Amino acid sequence: MKLAGAIAGIVLMTGSAILAQALPDLGGREITVVTENAYPPLQFLDKSGAAVGWEYDAMAELAKRMNFTIKYENISWDAMIPAVSEGQFDIGMTGITIKDDRKEKVDFSDPYMRSEMVMLVRGDEARFTDGKSFAADTALLAAA
Repeated sequence: MKLAGAIAGIVLMTGSAILAQALPDLGGREITVVTENAYPPLQFLDKSGAAVGWEYDAMAELAKRMNFTIKYENISWDAMIPAVSEGQFDIGMTGITIKDDRKEKVDFSDPYMRSEMVMLVRGDEARFTDGKSFAADTALLAAA
């Protein structure tokens, strides 16, 4: 049984090594990545003005493994998907939620995170009971 487990482990490791080697080598090609630097902790500007965040770290690792260089550009969120769709940039990087209407315009990677939005309120709050009743009270809305 121990031998079978060891062989299975070697096969799994070999499979991983083969998978890692199967990544394309882009030969140092420049890839233009567009972001808006407005979504911490994924991508943002730190106090010194340096672009930082998880997506920058992930993109650097992809560049290393696939042998490409990165040129970063900035653009507003509302212009990002159309600009990538039209070929102005190679990749959009800003924690983009995958939606069917967006999939009609651009291709997406596999999801790398999931998130939910929730509201925290005082226990004695009586003006609303859920998100729908909150949205129905225009006196409570700060922006829409």
